This record gives sequence, C-alpha cells and structure tokens, in this order.
Amino acid sequence: MRLFAIGVLLVIGEAGGAQSAPVSPYTLDIRRDYQGVRDYFIRAAEKMPEGKYEFRPSPDVRSFAQQVAHVADDQYNLCSAAKGEHRQAPYTDIESRLSKKADLVPALKDAFAYCDAVYDATTDVTGLEPSAGMKGIEILVLELEPLAHVGALR
Repeated sequence: MRLFAIGVLLVIGEAGGAQSAPVSPYTLDIRRDYQGVRDYFIRAAEKMPEGKYEFRPSPDVRSFAQQVAHVADDQYNLCSAAKGEHRQAPYTDIESRLSKKADLVPALKDAFAYCDAVYDATTDVTGLEPSAGMKGIEILVLELEPLAHVGALR
C-alpha cells in the first residue's frame, strides 16, 4: 500500500510539472527589455517636475507631456492588436485629453499594465501564432516603439 501511495505521488508530481509554463528564452529576453523601457518611462514621468511637463526641446517636436501621452496611447494601440482586441478610444485619446502630470503618470502606468498582460502571456510558441494579423516578430515592435521615444525624454 505504501508503495502504491508513493507511485501516486510521483504521477501527480509529474503531471503538475507538465502543466508549468514552458521556458521561452526569446520572449523572456523581450519581456525583460520591455520591462526596462517601461520602468524608464514611468520613472521619467514621475521624476519630471509638473512645471516642466510642457518642456519642448524644439518647436517642431512634442512636449514632454505629449510624449508621455503618446507612449501611453501607443501601449493601447499596439497591445490591443496583439491581444486580438480593438481599442474603442481614438488613436490619440490620451494625448488629446491629458496634459498634467497628475493625470499622465497614472494613465501611463495603466497603459503599461495593459501591455504587461500581453508580454506575460506570450511564449516562444504563442509569439509565432497570428493574433489580429500579428505574429511574434511584430511583438518586437511593441517593445521597440517606446524605445524609439527614449531620446525625447533625455
């Protein structure tokens, strides 16, 4: 009987191990890079004094506030497609409505939290499956798009 109980525990243990998420080295690296960009943007938005949110390094570029709002909008625009959803708000909803630090910091955090779910759910296998016309390579765009705006925050 004791031998039977040990056998049952071994089978249950192996079945439980089979259900764990597969190791996904590519998406793990992408997720880590995305988290670094996400954290950088959030820290920049939090550290910039409210009085400098309208700073614009040149008349032909977005202000700091507009840049933060643009990145927040893009998190919804890009990650909704990756989730197979359609964003109901206009493409530049946040950029059109918000300009104050007190509003933009939480909006940016919420937008990145929305994208966190996409990155957390993506594996090397699922990243290659079509989702609203997107495949794993397009997921890289989600990571690189905010990175393209890092220079505007410096």
